[in-house]
Amino acid sequence: MTLHLHVLMLSLLSGGSARVVQDFEQECGGFFANGKSPTRRPEPQYRQICQNLDNIYYYATYYDTYNRIPVYSAYKFTGKIDCDRLEKWLIEPQLDDDKAGPSMASEGSVDVKLRGIHQALKGDYVKSGFHRGHLAPVYHAQSRDCADATFTLTNAAPQDPSFNQGQWRVLERNIANNLTEQCLQNYSVYIVTGVVPGTKNVSNRVNVPSHFWTAYCCLDQNNRCQISRGFIGVNENKIPLNITVNDLEKELANLYKVTSFEVFDSSTEIQVQLANHKDPVACSWSYNVGDGELAALGGMKFLPKLTLAHLPGVLKGTGLIDLVKGCKDLHSLSLANLGSLKTMNYTLVLLEVVSYCTQLRDLR
Repeated sequence: MTLHLHVLMLSLLSGGSARVVQDFEQECGGFFANGKSPTRRPEPQYRQICQNLDNIYYYATYYDTYNRIPVYSAYKFTGKIDCDRLEKWLIEPQLDDDKAGPSMASEGSVDVKLRGIHQALKGDYVKSGFHRGHLAPVYHAQSRDCADATFTLTNAAPQDPSFNQGQWRVLERNIANNLTEQCLQNYSVYIVTGVVPGTKNVSNRVNVPSHFWTAYCCLDQNNRCQISRGFIGVNENKIPLNITVNDLEKELANLYKVTSFEVFDSSTEIQVQLANHKDPVACSWSYNVGDGELAALGGMKFLPKLTLAHLPGVLKGTGLIDLVKGCKDLHSLSLANLGSLKTMNYTLVLLEVVSYCTQLRDLR
């Protein structure tokens, strides 16, 4: 009986319309960098939502109807606003009734016999000990109406109260401040925030995430992420890890138990072109410059630009990695003929270098 009921519940999800859609890259792809969403899964429990309030799309959500929590919400960041919190929570009617209207609405808009079959309800959080933690947050909303649109339970997951009001809120504000200063003038800013299902439930219905995560991409006119960063934290009031997007994707693949997971499509990555050239004739002193000497340059923390050429003594490239770890403001790096291209392949070193160079705009 339980199996038949579960199959019936999933079959009710087959309908789609302007709100719960078959492909949100086509319907509301403007919320994704290069129009490409993060990884999606083939299982029917996952639904794609273009978050619609009063016939306007404000962000996109990938929703897990089995765990009754979102996987992630994606949106464009256009600046900070200061507005009051609505605290009027809505639901997505089409998740429970495929004949319902296309806009988020109150729980009363869905027949009581269908209400909450595939999504969380306000009552699930009563005396649960958890807050309704926003994925697309009020503080990152682009308008008053957009802020109101974040108050749907399809955009929330059970979050430890101290985490929600503590380190996670600090992170949301810091990201908004940093992006306003670093990116908004020159780039289009895309953010994805998600959760990882845990092992506990509230009301025996709604999964409590083990982790919350977020990442941003500052996309240039060539559709490349010039500035990006990822963050992930356990669902308790501890400072989330600040890591590269590449490292975040690896961690999410491990936590989601999948082969790979993309937050931002690979088309947004900065391309590194490598070419094989014959070793030039180097001056004698250059043979004394090795990985140790390159690592020492990492002490120049505010170094904006660096050119390294004709250094046959750099044999492994490990010094270059140590260098960029220290030079956080490095935005231009020119490399030519490190070590011996006849006998060494520096591809892995350069890929790791790029992962640390979060401000890098020019690599040659």
